[in-house]
Amino acid sequence: MDAKYRSLLMRSNRLLGAQLVEQNLIKVDDLEAANEKLLDLISSGTARQRTVLGILAYDLNVVSEEQILLHQRDADATGVIDLRHYEINEKIKADLDLDECWATWSIPFDAEEDLTFIATAPWSGLRELSH
Repeated sequence: MDAKYRSLLMRSNRLLGAQLVEQNLIKVDDLEAANEKLLDLISSGTARQRTVLGILAYDLNVVSEEQILLHQRDADATGVIDLRHYEINEKIKADLDLDECWATWSIPFDAEEDLTFIATAPWSGLRELSH
């Protein structure tokens, strides 16, 4: 992994994990187990594997994408954008740094004047774009 993204990846995963515990979506022990696996994956795994959320959901099976989305909808009134059926602006695609997107699980999907719209993707958005 590029060193310039390592601290970004660690910080974003640390903050996400803390919020999942604070919102009672996972237990501290589960987060600690996921963080250990994440540290192993940072040096050897692919970018897709380097996420505490993916480890918690797919490896440890302690939270699901549906639980996260429902919590965000109910607690924070957060909307959902399904990027699988969205045409991403070609200029944005051309300038996109996928390593940075993977590190933050965020992706710019549209721009209007000086405003860029960014979606955070628990899993599916980046998966679709990188195929």
